[in-house]
Amino acid sequence: MNWKRVWVSLLCICFTLLLFDNLLAQDRPQPSQRRMDWQPEMEIGDTVRDFELPILGGGTFKLSEQKGKIVVMELGACT
Repeated sequence: MNWKRVWVSLLCICFTLLLFDNLLAQDRPQPSQRRMDWQPEMEIGDTVRDFELPILGGGTFKLSEQKGKIVVMELGACT
């Protein structure tokens, strides 16, 4: 096996992949060109609809029962 031929082949493959990626990147919209078609349902200061959630130790958490208290909620997901 001729190592010089292997290296030249690898360089040609890398160059071709880089060139192909650059050609595809020109067609992608830039982040500033993307449109935001959605509107948020709520704004800061809007009143939140009442909801009820189960508590791990038993019972339920109802937002309307917390009126006048500070409520901090962390909503997240993990896989």
